[in-house]
Amino acid sequence: MSHLVRTELFKLRSTKGPWVASAAVVLAQLLFALLIGMQAESALVRNGLGPRAGVCTGYPVLLLGITAITQEYRYRTIVGAFLTTPARWRVLAAKAAAVAGLGAALSAVAQTIWLGAGLLRHGAAGMHLDQAGEVARLYWVTAAGVALLGVLGLALGTIVRNSTAALVVLIVGTIVEGALEQFRYKGPFTSGLQVLSDRTAHGVPPGLVALCLWVAVALCAALVVLRRDETDS
Repeated sequence: MSHLVRTELFKLRSTKGPWVASAAVVLAQLLFALLIGMQAESALVRNGLGPRAGVCTGYPVLLLGITAITQEYRYRTIVGAFLTTPARWRVLAAKAAAVAGLGAALSAVAQTIWLGAGLLRHGAAGMHLDQAGEVARLYWVTAAGVALLGVLGLALGTIVRNSTAALVVLIVGTIVEGALEQFRYKGPFTSGLQVLSDRTAHGVPPGLVALCLWVAVALCAALVVLRRDETDS
């Protein structure tokens, strides 16, 4: 499995998409940190560790998860992976680990940018570095949300096998869930928003639990789809 994960990481490193997405995320965080973090009150900067860093990182990583698999279907490079690794769930697991790892890393970078801006503007006391647990919680909750969104995108891309179709499903699903109060922040497409906008100081956000469940459902559906013989498509 470690060899498969390294292979998937190499694929991400050797294509433009992940580099463009990573550069866009970092530049966006730097811009927001300079425009907002260096001007705002300390409480708003601390929120940047979670909501701003998370939202601006999570959904680009979700799109990256979609393209990471749909491009392989488009150019049929996925066939070679399936031929060399007949257990297709291992291929999906390796891709999920690679996308989740990249998402968590980008999340850490984004939050560190906000933390650095806050330290320059307000100092350690203003950023509550004496409350290490609160800062650590913002880091891990945001990183988990971003990583899960990346895996959700990967599963969605595996199911529909087309980046445009996946984007349409994502947009329509988000609009529908946002319009229906009983599904808002609880469905697969909007639960991530609840995770990344969470400001509570303790506990696991309800959206994180919901997102975990939806990701598990999406991965199960993706595994069913993977049983289809790619040589027949």
